[in-house]
Amino acid sequence: MSYRGASEFALGPPPALRPGQQRKIGPVTFEVMDRQAAVNDIKAAVDARSSRVFAFCNMHTFNTARRLPSLAAALAQATVFNDGLGIDIASNIIFGSKFPENLNGTDLTPALLDSFERQVSVFLVGSPPGVAQEAAEALARAHPLVRIVGTRHGFFTDAESDPLVTEIRAAHADLLLVGMGNPRQELWASQVAASSGAVVLCVGAYFDFVAGRVARAPLWVRQARCEWLYRMALEPSRLWRRYIGGAGPFLYSVLAEKRSQRRLPMARPQDPSSQEQPLNEDPRHRNQRFDHSSLGAFLTDYANTLRSALLTVDTHALDRARAVIEEAAAKGKRIFAIGNGGSSAIADHLCCDLTKGTHGGGHPIIDSSSMTSNMALYSAIANDYGFDKVFSTQIAFVGRPGDVLIAISSSGKSPNILRAVSTANELGISVIGLSGFDGGALREAAHVDLHVAVKNYGIVEDAHQALMHVLAQYITAHRDLASPLGGRSATKEFAT
Repeated sequence: MSYRGASEFALGPPPALRPGQQRKIGPVTFEVMDRQAAVNDIKAAVDARSSRVFAFCNMHTFNTARRLPSLAAALAQATVFNDGLGIDIASNIIFGSKFPENLNGTDLTPALLDSFERQVSVFLVGSPPGVAQEAAEALARAHPLVRIVGTRHGFFTDAESDPLVTEIRAAHADLLLVGMGNPRQELWASQVAASSGAVVLCVGAYFDFVAGRVARAPLWVRQARCEWLYRMALEPSRLWRRYIGGAGPFLYSVLAEKRSQRRLPMARPQDPSSQEQPLNEDPRHRNQRFDHSSLGAFLTDYANTLRSALLTVDTHALDRARAVIEEAAAKGKRIFAIGNGGSSAIADHLCCDLTKGTHGGGHPIIDSSSMTSNMALYSAIANDYGFDKVFSTQIAFVGRPGDVLIAISSSGKSPNILRAVSTANELGISVIGLSGFDGGALREAAHVDLHVAVKNYGIVEDAHQALMHVLAQYITAHRDLASPLGGRSATKEFAT
């Protein structure tokens, strides 16, 4: 059901939809989607066996994210949908229009479960003891293709978290529904998504509604987008501060953001051929921002975000990348790495660590080379054939079936990277893709997808560098354990 009603008179019309469109309001980046697009996005994640986190942000969540850097960091790793009238008002103030449709867990979740055309395994975590089990029984009756593979209440301790994640993974859940309220559900989801092996959907009070423990507002109230008022009337002591007390700080922060945009200097009109990119096209301004109240706060926020970003990486895919590299080395094949800007430095560093760092113990050398490091060849190709062909031409020159291409692109959309990947696929070369943000076309084109779900170039590049170290050091440790010579210490060049 779409939340459209009389309360829309003050809001601008919904925007025309463009794939991948986002809006950043304060510390939160929202997807611009209608319900069907949101359902399709989650279904695609389930089908891909990814470990993505999907969350909803309303005014209360937004206020909490402003106060709590750890929640802002968790939401930065997630795909976030707009929930509630307050977020639409904020969008209208800053962007001039509301979101295409109100998206909340209570309405989107049943629409998602109804949309599956095959059996889907679902695990429920949240609400007080007994509620998740009651909700599971109701869901199984309402959605024939949903197979409930486990439930757990949301009042577990930190010590019980790891065993619970092990249980979820052992159950082979496709979808993990988490209903523990925020910020706890978003923080826990960001911590366990990668190790759970499931797509995580944060659903708030959904289990309470499905189990019949809490009544939803009448349809006409929801259509008028006043469900918050109905819930506050039922629980005034708990929800008054959230809905009424939180409205002032929320609107103040949104208006302050709008004022700060108006203070940005405007460039004079120039000849179109020499005009710089508009501010919203500058890649730096697509970055998630951090707490800049002090350098220490900035560092803490940055470090927490980096940790959360690394936990979004699919560990199964990471192990497949390791296996592809080791198998190629065992067959005498070559490893090539490519990237632009900071990613080119990561490509160079990777090849150093793969070739030198893993050498020893009687194991075959990993013959790796970066296609960014031969500047004479690189610039000659760029000059003669075009910058978009600097990597694909090199691949065509030296690539052979069975080789491996490691393609590094923060956005996943760099034309010269995608062209090289296409050439590699045509030649029978395995492609390991490292991406960030939404992953772009690289996620689909790569055989092994190492995606870092975060919206900040620095964090993406730091995470990619960490993944390179993880791969190289793990391969080294793995070889040391299997070495007939007792590990790297048996090789003279490492004695120093």
